[in-house]
Amino acid sequence: APKCPPTACISSSGSDSDTSAQLYGGLGVGYKLTKQLSVGAAWDFSRAEFAGEKADVNAYSIGLTFDF
Repeated sequence: APKCPPTACISSSGSDSDTSAQLYGGLGVGYKLTKQLSVGAAWDFSRAEFAGEKADVNAYSIGLTFDF
C-alpha cells in the first residue's frame, strides 16, 4: 500500500432548547489505503432528554469509501 498520511477530524456543536443546552461532540479518523479506497472510524457523543429522562448517547461507526 502507498504511504499516505492518516487524516483526523474533531468537531463539536451545541443546541439550545427551552429547558437546557445539550452537549454534542465527536471524533473521527480515516486512512487512505489507495488513491481511491479509504477506511474510517468515528465516535459521536451527545446528551439527550426525552419525556423527562436524561441519557448520554454514544454512537460508533466504521466506513469504507471508494472514490471514482
